Amino acid sequence: MMSESDARTRILECAEALFAERGFRGARVDEIARRAGVNKALIYYYFKSKQQLLDHLIERFLAESRPLKADLLAQFAGRTGATPAASDDALDSIIGFLAKRRSIIMIILNEGFHGESDATALLRYADNSFRDALAALPESASVQSPPTAETPAVSRLMFRSFFHLLLPLLGYTVLEDRWARYHGTVSRETRSWLAEIMRENLRAELAAVSGG
Repeated sequence: MMSESDARTRILECAEALFAERGFRGARVDEIARRAGVNKALIYYYFKSKQQLLDHLIERFLAESRPLKADLLAQFAGRTGATPAASDDALDSIIGFLAKRRSIIMIILNEGFHGESDATALLRYADNSFRDALAALPESASVQSPPTAETPAVSRLMFRSFFHLLLPLLGYTVLEDRWARYHGTVSRETRSWLAEIMRENLRAELAAVSGG
């Protein structure tokens, strides 16, 4: 018999897999329960709705990525002792982490394009991720507006970050293997190209943050 902790973990794992396979709207709670080997009532004991299940998965993904994003921003924002090799390692860590979490990224992207509400999982994830990133900037980066301020400058920066950084990175994560097979390349090569693009874009965004 599963413990409460094991049951909850199993529910989340099966929900993530099913959301990735069938989309959020196509997944049914009773199917999640069947795959997890639990009673459907137990799912509703832990999570009030299917939406809350999705929200929890996204928040967990955000929490897992926060230290990696903080390290990446610290390296590119000129933290004392930062080196080109260290920044390359930080960027590679982010790309590697996202590759392992491809299923949740597919869910977020799918809901972004097909969700009925304007407040899709993709846009909510982007909003939270952007605010996490601003909060993670080291003191050496001169941020002219607080992370919570909805000023024109912050709105513009959020727009740039979404279309300049986040979407390309998430899109690459989902299509990396297909691109490599179709074009006859290898992931090691395409990741180096992505790292070059992301390095340029990150520096441009950090310059925008500091007013440079």
